Amino acid sequence: MRIIANYFETLEALIKENNHNEYLLFVASKTNVDLSLLKNSDIKIYGGIFPQIIFKDKVYDYGMIAIEINNNMKIDFIKDISKTSLDKNNFKDIKSVITILEGLSTYTEPFIQELFDNVDIHTNILGAGAGSFEEKTNAFIFDNSGLYKDAAILLSLKNSIDLGVKHGWEYLDGPYVVTSAEGNIVKTIDHRSAFEVYKEIVEKDYGISLTKENFLEVSKNYPFGIVKYKGEEVVRDPIAFDGDNLILVGKISNNSVLNVLKGRNESLLEASREAISDALKNSCDFILVFDCITRKSFLEDKFDDELGTIFEETNASTFIGAISIGEIANEGNKYINFLNKTCVIGGICF
Repeated sequence: MRIIANYFETLEALIKENNHNEYLLFVASKTNVDLSLLKNSDIKIYGGIFPQIIFKDKVYDYGMIAIEINNNMKIDFIKDISKTSLDKNNFKDIKSVITILEGLSTYTEPFIQELFDNVDIHTNILGAGAGSFEEKTNAFIFDNSGLYKDAAILLSLKNSIDLGVKHGWEYLDGPYVVTSAEGNIVKTIDHRSAFEVYKEIVEKDYGISLTKENFLEVSKNYPFGIVKYKGEEVVRDPIAFDGDNLILVGKISNNSVLNVLKGRNESLLEASREAISDALKNSCDFILVFDCITRKSFLEDKFDDELGTIFEETNASTFIGAISIGEIANEGNKYINFLNKTCVIGGICF
């Protein structure tokens, strides 16, 4: 059974054209989502609000993508991922899971680990973080009854998904060892102030002083790479500092080995080409793309080239996605990761 997804400018437009009763929505951040409009409707919706959404080869600040939930799917709406205990029996005969959750939640990584532990070893998972760097206190996951913080949506499929996961960031300096961290806060690196270590490296390469005012603009060029035994480094975005501490998008553990990375447009664009090649192993006709907001910010107008290249190489009848606050991916029995600054592409096969 095929998956149908369409773009709507407003929730009113979706309700008016309704020929289905259950949807997963990717909503762009500047869209007004008035859930009271659903009071007299039979539609059930589950959704996340993202910085932007992708439909075909274009990025939208407004509107929503509505994925029709059919009999080949199962959806779970989890209002509080801090208290969730998943059941393996819910994932029997499931080949893939798409998950949408709050990207800046402190419970994101324990939750995706819980999910990974409960699905079959050959089940592929991909997903994205909803949210905003500007409005961190707001809720971004919703259903008919309201918006929820620390929430998640799981869309389980009997279809397989081929995954392409690449980032393209290159080594600048390191390795360094995280000697004190708590959650997504790095306190010391090599027993020194984490901010001072990072500041020295970035200022030497970038040539200007790092301040609170310019931190996000400068740090988008210099993520950390958590060194792994096999495969690409897992990228972590520094998004702020507080005294000596660095605040990242995503958890980091004591004794993690880090490199400081640097980007080039060419290396990032090449990574996206490699990702789409991996995701098209079986010429899948439904393409789902999650690309990080800070990756897009780094590429600036070159992001249109990245998206255009991915779109042109797929020839897929459906090409959708979101600009996200963190990305989620595993491949079969490979370990699951919460990623930053990464292009994640899923090809859903029928």
